[in-house]
Amino acid sequence: MERIFQAVAVVLAGTAVYLLWNGRPDSAFIAAVLGCIAFFLGIRVQVKRRNTLREAAAVAEADNELPDRE
Repeated sequence: MERIFQAVAVVLAGTAVYLLWNGRPDSAFIAAVLGCIAFFLGIRVQVKRRNTLREAAAVAEADNELPDRE
C-alpha cells in the first residue's frame, strides 16, 4: 500500500510539472496538492505499520515476562 501511494505521488508530481509547463497553473496546483496528499498518506501507512509491529513486540515481550502458573 505504501508503494502505491508513493507511485501515485510521483505520477501526480510529474503531471503537475507538465501542466505548469503547458501554462495551466490552476490544474498544476490541483495535481501538486493531490500528489502531496498521496505522499503523506504513504508516510501515514508506513508509520502505522511500524507502530503495529512495535505494539506486537511489546505484547510478546510482556507475555514472556509473566510467571508461569501451575
